[in-house]
Amino acid sequence: MPSPANEQKVQEIISKLQDAEVVVLTDYQGLDVTQITELRRRLREADVEFRVYKNTLLRIAAQSLDIEGLDPYLVGPTAIALSKDPSAPAKVFKDSRSDFEQVTIKSGILGKQVIGPEDVDALVNMPSRDQLYSMVANGLQSPITRLASALNGAAPVGPMAGALQSMISKLANGLRAVAEQQDSPAA
Repeated sequence: MPSPANEQKVQEIISKLQDAEVVVLTDYQGLDVTQITELRRRLREADVEFRVYKNTLLRIAAQSLDIEGLDPYLVGPTAIALSKDPSAPAKVFKDSRSDFEQVTIKSGILGKQVIGPEDVDALVNMPSRDQLYSMVANGLQSPITRLASALNGAAPVGPMAGALQSMISKLANGLRAVAEQQDSPAA
């Protein structure tokens, strides 16, 4: 029977896995305390949490969430990087490769799907969550603005078209403001 401390740790891992969009499993063996501290700092700046858990506890948490295919990667020292932004951990690890050559990416979890190290590397090319917000805002604003402009000339629907255009413009500006606020260092 597992100890209460281990049961609590498994629940913590389950919660973190559920909250994260992406989890990157790494082997950090060979890093000294100073290097680990620096790597954690860089990850934290990118809003990525870096934790070390026992492989057995990770396995139990993954099984309880129906995440299959993780067992082959849970060998040796394992640290996980968790983020709501799918590209953030991969970008930090890529940018830091020369400083932390000992760190190797074992695998990742995207949603409930286990992905290999090559797929984690491919996440680097994925737009960030904030970039996606901006793309959605622009995508919404452009066609509706054109529609509102076309309708603006029609007498009975002119005022409604102007209100629609104004509302969409405010929504798009709000999404951009959220993305810019999250990009700012103070956020």
